[in-house]
Amino acid sequence: MTVVTYADALRHAQSANAVVLTGNNRLRRRLLGDWEQQQQAEQSVWQTPNVQAFRAWMRSLWELSMAGVLANWQHPQAGALLLSNEQAERLWLQAVKADSATVLVNQAAAARAGHRAWQLLEQWQLRQRQWPHYCSADMTAFQGWRQRVENRLQQEHWVDSAELPALLASLIAETQIKIPETVYVLGLQHLTPTEEQVLAALESRGCQISSLALPTQAARQSLFAAASPSEELQQAATWARHKLDQNSSAQLAIVLLNAAQQQAPMRDALMRALHPDRVWGQAETGDRLAFNFSLGAALSKQPVVQLGLQLLQWLNHALPVEQVAVIVQSPWLQGSHAEHEARAQLARLILENDQPQCSIERARYLATKRNLPCMGLLQQLDAAREAWQTLKESFPERAADWLAPLAQCLNEAGWVQRQEGDIALDSETWQAAQHFSSTLNKVAELDLVTAKFNGRDIVAAVQQAAENTIYQAQGSDAPVQVLGPLEAIGQNFDALWVVGANDETLPTPVRPDPYIPREWQRELAMPRASVAREQEWAQQLVQQLSVTANEVCFSYFAADGDNPYRPAQAVSKLPVAEPLADMQGQWLQGLAQSLDLESVDDSMAPAIPGTHPVNAPGGSKLFEDQAACAFRAFAHWRLRAKAIQLPEWGMDAQELGICLHKALQLFWDEHQHHSVLSELEDAELGLRVRAAIAKAAESRPSTMDAKLNTALQALQQAILQPLIVEWLQLEKTRAPFRNVKTEQSLQVAIGRLRLDMQVDRIDQLEDDSVVVVDYKTSRRLSVAAWNPPRPEQPQLPLYAVQLSSNKQAVAAVMFAQLAPGSVQPVGLTNDESIMAGLQLGDFDEAAAKPGKYQPPLQQLLPEWTEELTELAEQFAEGHAEVMPKDASSCAYCDLKPLCRIDFAEQPA
Repeated sequence: MTVVTYADALRHAQSANAVVLTGNNRLRRRLLGDWEQQQQAEQSVWQTPNVQAFRAWMRSLWELSMAGVLANWQHPQAGALLLSNEQAERLWLQAVKADSATVLVNQAAAARAGHRAWQLLEQWQLRQRQWPHYCSADMTAFQGWRQRVENRLQQEHWVDSAELPALLASLIAETQIKIPETVYVLGLQHLTPTEEQVLAALESRGCQISSLALPTQAARQSLFAAASPSEELQQAATWARHKLDQNSSAQLAIVLLNAAQQQAPMRDALMRALHPDRVWGQAETGDRLAFNFSLGAALSKQPVVQLGLQLLQWLNHALPVEQVAVIVQSPWLQGSHAEHEARAQLARLILENDQPQCSIERARYLATKRNLPCMGLLQQLDAAREAWQTLKESFPERAADWLAPLAQCLNEAGWVQRQEGDIALDSETWQAAQHFSSTLNKVAELDLVTAKFNGRDIVAAVQQAAENTIYQAQGSDAPVQVLGPLEAIGQNFDALWVVGANDETLPTPVRPDPYIPREWQRELAMPRASVAREQEWAQQLVQQLSVTANEVCFSYFAADGDNPYRPAQAVSKLPVAEPLADMQGQWLQGLAQSLDLESVDDSMAPAIPGTHPVNAPGGSKLFEDQAACAFRAFAHWRLRAKAIQLPEWGMDAQELGICLHKALQLFWDEHQHHSVLSELEDAELGLRVRAAIAKAAESRPSTMDAKLNTALQALQQAILQPLIVEWLQLEKTRAPFRNVKTEQSLQVAIGRLRLDMQVDRIDQLEDDSVVVVDYKTSRRLSVAAWNPPRPEQPQLPLYAVQLSSNKQAVAAVMFAQLAPGSVQPVGLTNDESIMAGLQLGDFDEAAAKPGKYQPPLQQLLPEWTEELTELAEQFAEGHAEVMPKDASSCAYCDLKPLCRIDFAEQPA
């Protein structure tokens, strides 16, 4: 194969007898762009050279085979219909559904995986090879699907795209199909054996194949080690900013080796580094961006397309409340600006609904019940629902008959329709919406392979088409191009940064196809089949990227959480690059210096007025929040801010805990003495517990279906009965006691706060001292959580302090832990004979194990009084500083968007 310069090749490709074939469309555009610039510089008139991407050229060549049918070509496949990817996947789905012997969780995913495996067999010429005697269950199922698909292809005279290269090679060799005299190739990396056959067939017909040489340059290479993935992306973006500050006309590229995970955070990092004025609202959003992503993503990932797909699904059936809340607040529905507040209120009602899913009818009912002023939205949904119902009642069967009415349903719902005040669609959103509209038309192609569609089928087909369509917004000539690794090969840049060059990404992890014998894959060095093949590919990729720019920097992150990473072996010996200064911090500092700033101390809220005790909400939760973080207590119990609790299917943990408390209350109301409990035989105890649980479940109101409610009660019985019986068996071993209070109100006065609380149970011992019991279903219980300062679980300390102030001797405080596999008392006592398992505490701190000292109950009572009084005074005085006790205080906090602690901890 000869090598020629690309200028000579493009000049020759202006004739009809030569073509330049590139590995991808980006290389094609680059060659044509360079040619256009050269001709403009020479001020000459030119003809556009014939430059095509290799796989697109093969498809165009196949279309010429249709003429061969008229010319009586003696080739069995001449004129066969080439299926689209969606049509081929539909064939495989039908084959999978026809397999009644194989049980699958996701038939559509299995069909896609089977189609990919079959394409590999075709591309690597393995379809006729004898399969091994032993096959896994996956391979056996795949063989059955494959046979059905191949029979259908043969019967209908259809061709899958994977068959195209081999068929073209035979057509070129055996027929008079017209081929060019000269073919120039560029960037054809890792061709499959059948694609190599096409080039060999061209040469056998006398076509001259030449390799196209682009100018290359020896690069200065370096390696940057970031501490975390976010730092790696931030450094890449900062590097781009530094380069542009040095030379505004520089052509830069950032290559993402793991685009699926890196694309979105890379965009955020570039916005912060290159457009901090836009991030902080200091510029118009219509300004041209300094970067461009040429990486394509599934069309279904575009937010405006996601909305369209969700609307179609919502018309067909109820959706999870989280999705419905997003739909009704979408800015891409007509009237979103005028009804913004009302739609936000509707979203909250939907999320607080007692059902995990919400239909259009249910959303309409909620809006009407509260008289929300969102008539525009309701009218749009009504019109869309009516159009959908009319469509279903017309009983269309062909996909083509569904598509225009589907588009009409979206229009009726107000999808991407604008009215006065609504935000204008930006270019990227408009392009995605138009692409989705054109994608709907492709679904009509499925009529070729599928005889009948119902409403659910057509919506699923549209969803699949959007997932299969790779969308890429119209590119720009921005100075920073974000690319995939194969797109960058063959390009020329001033500088290049390669993100993700760690040993987990480069080489790519080995992942053989499960439907093809692994020994075949290793023998033929198929993609991702062996470590040796992937290491070789990684080495080649590094070499090819290293000649695309004057300066190339590879980067990796040293750790992701607790997982350490190393640099890829192919780049591990490169010189180390130094970190760059954060440009965003400098920009913010400059902005702050240019403005008149006023500092406001927001750590103190207005104090609760007056000096007399006041009724406080929240009970022990107020003290728990105040101990964890003063801001949390202020936001929860003075601002009344809280996260929305989403409904769940069936029985949630809170409902189970309520039923447990009620059942134990009913049991002890009937059996008030320890002696009565001790006299119960095991069988009788089980029957009485069962009756208490059933009565507790029946006392709870339910809005669910009667059959579902019955099943739920049976589940509660199955979970709670063994736990309660096991706990009561433990209580039989206790010192004699009398139950004096169950689920009784107790007013607690601490500092200037009065709280109305409810005690699960108070037992009186023979010496008139009391034991305070609190039922818990959690596994995370510890006596240490009661210890000052800032006790994490102050509920029992509050009870004990109040009872002590009422002149009652507290002999023990304990959690009754009733969790599967962990039924036990967790607490402190003055006397171990009260109940086995309770702790006495350490009376000598010096004798306790390091870090394990537990003060005894007698010592804790005055300390609890002092600590709880201090917490009450802090709340009353208005302390609202964001000061979590430790990292665990923030782990499950619902106020992070309000306190913005994560944002505050970021470096300026």
